[in-house]
Amino acid sequence: MKHTPLELMRVRTGDRLERLPVCGYHRFLFAVIAMAFFFDNLDLAMMTYLLGSIRTEFGLTSAQAGMLGSASFVGMAIGAICSGVLADRFGRKPVFQFSMIIWGVGSYLCSTASSPMELGAYRILLGLGMGMELPLAQTLLSEFIPARQRGKYLALMDGNWPIAFICAGLMSYYVLSAYSWRTMFLLGAVPAVFLLVIRRYVPESPRWLESQGRHAEAADIVERIEHSVMRRLKLDALPEVSPVI
Repeated sequence: MKHTPLELMRVRTGDRLERLPVCGYHRFLFAVIAMAFFFDNLDLAMMTYLLGSIRTEFGLTSAQAGMLGSASFVGMAIGAICSGVLADRFGRKPVFQFSMIIWGVGSYLCSTASSPMELGAYRILLGLGMGMELPLAQTLLSEFIPARQRGKYLALMDGNWPIAFICAGLMSYYVLSAYSWRTMFLLGAVPAVFLLVIRRYVPESPRWLESQGRHAEAADIVERIEHSVMRRLKLDALPEVSPVI
């Protein structure tokens, strides 16, 4: 039995999302969010390979180089603390996009640093964006993927960490042989434009919209997701969900 639009408005958004079969739509969302997560990890990994060149250029001691290498973690701690509060207040998607802008700008500024102090400050800024994005990527993904497969997709996304470090090592090997560490940071800023893909293809979390009392917007997004799932799987109907009376 199909429910009327009024009945569906009385069904919790989470219940409608949970009963959906996982299909290409979910995998596409996963790919987009995981790619943004990967670019974030790539920026974090680069410092491992660039610190030697940076230390030589600025004449740093081992202790100073270590402090500089740790600067981004200060920003990450602040970003992680702030991201939950901001995402609950303004929404998952806008804060996720804003975090990409922050680390993109931070990475670009790192390429222009003329002193260790400047570079450290820019690394903190870059870390701020990273610290905001990493937990938000997991939150956003978990609010779209049904619980029965959520763990698998979150684990796959976390697999980005070693892949990002491998890719950062390969980039450093080829780029540093012809250019400087500044070029690496400049290249690291380019993927921030991926936020345009996020803006175009990733909707706001309907679970968050519902929590804010924006039920019509949440229902509209869920309806579009349902239609996409039905189209991709060539279904005439979706599994039943009981409206909450």
